[in-house]
Parts: sequence; C-alpha cells; structure tokens
Amino acid sequence: TLSKRSDIQFFYIQIDCHMVSLARDKIVQKALDQGCEYLFWVDDDVLPPEYALIRLLDHKLPFVSGLYMTRLYPHTPQMYKRTPVDASGGHSFVPVLRYPEEVIEVDAVGHGCCLIDTGVYKLLRELPVQRVFGVPLSNWYEFLINRGEDFYFCDRLHDIGVPVMVDTTIKCAHMTEDDVLEEHFKQLMAAGKVE
Repeated sequence: TLSKRSDIQFFYIQIDCHMVSLARDKIVQKALDQGCEYLFWVDDDVLPPEYALIRLLDHKLPFVSGLYMTRLYPHTPQMYKRTPVDASGGHSFVPVLRYPEEVIEVDAVGHGCCLIDTGVYKLLRELPVQRVFGVPLSNWYEFLINRGEDFYFCDRLHDIGVPVMVDTTIKCAHMTEDDVLEEHFKQLMAAGKVE
C-alpha cells in the first residue's frame, strides 16, 4: 500500500466554483508550479481500489487509466475507440465492449481514475493554440458542444502521439444510489442487452 512507499509525496489540490474544464486546467497549473511528476485524477463519484495508484505508477506510462463503467444504463466501460463520421476527419467515439484483463490502448477515457505524467502537460502547453470561431481553446482541457473535457484531452494526446492506456484489472466503482461495477455490465452483455 501507499504507506510502504516512502518515495511518493502527495500534494492535494482542490479548486472550487469552476467549470470542470477550467478547474482541471487550474489544477494542472498548480501541479506544475509545485514540481509534481504525476497527476492522479479521481472523480468524486469514482471509487478506485486501494492498490490503484501504486499499480498505475508501476506501469511507468505517460497516461494510464483504471477501468470503470458509465453510471447510466447499460453501464458500458468508460473507454472508447474513434469512429469516423465524415470525410473531413470528424469522428465520434464508441465504447470498447470486449477487452482482455491487461493494459490496453484505446482512443479516449473518462478521467475518473487516471494517472498522467506532468511532462505530457508540458508538451501540450507548447502546441499552437487551437481556435473555434476565433476563440482560443485550452491546450489541456476544454468542454465543447460535442466533446467533454476528458475526451478533448484524449484528442490532444492523439495530436502528440501519446497513447491512451487502460489497465482493465484496476476495477473501480462508479457511485450512484447503487455502485456501478464491471459485473453489472458483464451481466448485461451475457443477457444480450448490450451490443
């Protein structure tokens, strides 16, 4: 457990009263200002297993996530592959429904339980600023009409060639009135209710 790892020092960063994308940007900047090597994102409705951080760190990857399901029926995995929607390069995402019990590459994940090397943020900071209708976008997190801030970030990773990895053996609960676990999704798959 973490108590046995003297090489890990924590900085707890909390930002209140902001849009999620702006709050994430401010947290990133504070982590960079503190000289942090990694950011461990845990959403307030995701419960990772106690070993999650150690296992994610042991992978030594620039970006790696644990596995959790969507809170809404049919509780599909929060990991996705790109699918083209038009000839101009537009794309959307479809959930990955079948996966091995190992570290796999996907195109996007939610940020409910993920570890990111802060060097990735430094690389992204150096990219040219993207604009939508002349409005500059963040190089880290931006909430757009067709994309949440976590998928926007995964698209930015794609731009710099950093793979989005998921350790499917790190199984997190997604908390609602009844916690959503991988077993709920697998039961629906077995019953033919998810395709």
